[in-house]
Amino acid sequence: MKRFITTALLTAALCLPFASCDDDEEVTPLAIPDAVDLGLSVRWASFNLGASTPEGTGNFYAWGETSVKPADESNWKGYKLCEDIALWTFKKYNEQDGLTRLEPEDDAAHVALGGKWRMPTYEECLELVLNCSPKMTQQNGAWGYLFTGPNGNTLFIPLAGYLETDGSLVFHWEQVGDAAKGCYWSSDLHPENDTQAKDLFLFMGYTHGNYDQWFRYAAQPIRPVTD
Repeated sequence: MKRFITTALLTAALCLPFASCDDDEEVTPLAIPDAVDLGLSVRWASFNLGASTPEGTGNFYAWGETSVKPADESNWKGYKLCEDIALWTFKKYNEQDGLTRLEPEDDAAHVALGGKWRMPTYEECLELVLNCSPKMTQQNGAWGYLFTGPNGNTLFIPLAGYLETDGSLVFHWEQVGDAAKGCYWSSDLHPENDTQAKDLFLFMGYTHGNYDQWFRYAAQPIRPVTD
């Protein structure tokens, strides 16, 4: 699996655009992206949730949480939907409620941007990967994928990495060169394992994107979509 690659990592002290989680502080509204029509079933946001440019990293979120994830809470202990990790039980999206796709109130993109903005489904991530022509490239210095849709329009998604359980940013394009990765949440739970959710997995050194799954607590970026 992608997270178990033993690569020597540089832990950079990057200033990430985390929004405040303090109820007493005013939270600056996030920038509203353009909706890019690639000729697919949905339109994709022109930049990550919490960013303001296509190459921006944006914010990091655990699956099913709508607040920006503090760096030191990217673990099961800090996961708000975890009920009892010793028993692998969850407050929502579990065997009891049968929910396998995020409801609007638990969708970080919908809560932050409003309107019809939301996180992509796993099928929509597959559609992006399988129906567009991807190219590894740099945009304003950032490494990522440039997807060209069936209609000729393009979308850039950076290899923004994710937060490790110790709070460090890993696999970001600025840190590790050809080991860089982009791990973007979908709105779908893993169908056979409710400890994990599905994500869009982009990685350096290949000519195409991929798809994967990872534990729900993981703090990853989000690239929204709209109908």
